[in-house]
Amino acid sequence: RRSSDLAPSELPTPSPSSQPPPTLPQYLPLWLRDPSLCVENGKSPISMLNELKPGLQYEHSEAGVCLFSKVMQFKTKVIVDGVEFEGIGKSKREAKTNVSCSALIYLYSKHSPIPDVVVDSNNTPDIRQFLSSISTLSVEKSNFIAQAVHDKLAELSALDTSIVHEQSFKVFAGLVLVRNEDFHSCQVIAISSGTKFIKGTEMNLRGFCVNDSHAEIICRRAFLFYVYRDLTRFLAGNRSQDIIVERDPCGRGLRLKDEYSVHLYINTPPCGDARVFHSSDNLKKDSEPDRHPNRLCRGQLRVKIEAGEGTIPCANSDCFLQTWDGVMGGERLKTMSCSDKLMRWNILGLQGSLLTHFIPPVYLSSIVLGSSFNFQHMKRAVFERLEPRMKEHSLTEPYKHHLPMLGKATSVHLSRGPSKSNNKSMNWILGEDIEVTNAMTGRQTSGLESRLCKAYFFRSFLHLINNKLPTWTGFDEYYCSYVEAKASAQEYKEARKQFHEACKELGPWIGKPCEMDHFENRDDIVT
Repeated sequence: RRSSDLAPSELPTPSPSSQPPPTLPQYLPLWLRDPSLCVENGKSPISMLNELKPGLQYEHSEAGVCLFSKVMQFKTKVIVDGVEFEGIGKSKREAKTNVSCSALIYLYSKHSPIPDVVVDSNNTPDIRQFLSSISTLSVEKSNFIAQAVHDKLAELSALDTSIVHEQSFKVFAGLVLVRNEDFHSCQVIAISSGTKFIKGTEMNLRGFCVNDSHAEIICRRAFLFYVYRDLTRFLAGNRSQDIIVERDPCGRGLRLKDEYSVHLYINTPPCGDARVFHSSDNLKKDSEPDRHPNRLCRGQLRVKIEAGEGTIPCANSDCFLQTWDGVMGGERLKTMSCSDKLMRWNILGLQGSLLTHFIPPVYLSSIVLGSSFNFQHMKRAVFERLEPRMKEHSLTEPYKHHLPMLGKATSVHLSRGPSKSNNKSMNWILGEDIEVTNAMTGRQTSGLESRLCKAYFFRSFLHLINNKLPTWTGFDEYYCSYVEAKASAQEYKEARKQFHEACKELGPWIGKPCEMDHFENRDDIVT
């Protein structure tokens, strides 16, 4: 609706000043997408908020020293229209800027006149469409998520400095649960690190190795472990509040409780399409459209190459179909980039095919980066490049093309100079000890299998099936192979087919040799 259609009670509260307050712009200013841009027509977020709401009282205090960065944090609070906002930063000015941005976004979304159609000459969408399409997580919430992960990592480092140390991590990630939208009390359930993946000669036909040990991938596998553990607890009759699963009201399988949302934090953009841009693009271009959207490097599926760093387009790969004997004969193993896998999770969910027997798809509510955040490139990488293509490939419920919110943390301070990645990967799961693996072998440094390998998850899956945990699919085959159990999730299988079809214009999706999924673990099942 336009401002002339709004009832008096819906209009912005008049200012106590003798002059009427400035009219709220119809569209969010570009700098609200990224507080680091900080200037719109020569005005900072602080100035804009003070013009809209003169006489505000800001309360400054010390938030304490960050355990991870050892930097003093400052906190600023302000009450606007009866709502309290809070900002955190490494200086009082930064904290005040962050709290001003949070208040401005609230004011714009609450009070801005909403046109029914696009009316400006640049085809700028109306505010609701705009907020929906850019899917930005507020700076304040992004900071809560990032700080929780960094503080947990610092806590783990203090417990065992020989295993966990900030300087040993080139890339790390964390998964955070938020209950009832209370970001102040968000809970870190998994942390991981890693930048390598398995050597081709170390691949295993019994599912004992973790193939991809990049931090984001390990973090997602840690989530699978967490869900399997909660399903096992549910099966044993545990109904405590901290269990994130419950019976679905329809009476078939289970589901993630409605009050929980899952958020991913990464200290740097995921490898692949999200990282293919020059660092100078990150300065003042983040909120502007990509000036070169048709460059060949934009949006392509990319692969990581064995014994190398970085990615190459799948279309440039010399092998689209990897075979076991080919890799064992000397071909370099390839695995899809983390950007591409994140994009896949936004279609198929985090849970994978096996867990789909028990729970519906679980989607990330947000992805937060700690550095090198470029909204346009990140948006394209994790969902936008697939959007027009998915319209031609219909997904059946419960699958969908999910658009997670994207956020940039400003309360953590990272310095990443040139460094050589080591071969170790770490994973920690709430309630479990730290596990360290050799990314090149896909096993623990002791040589034992990782708790995140396929074989471990398959044993957990068969244990649940054998003990009659309710399923959505009706699957009850105890004597089956890993590949048979995956294939029996028909809805997931069809959604994956539609996803791969939609990806074809971006390049071929290069999978692992199919022989790696033809294993059984019947003899190892704990009933």
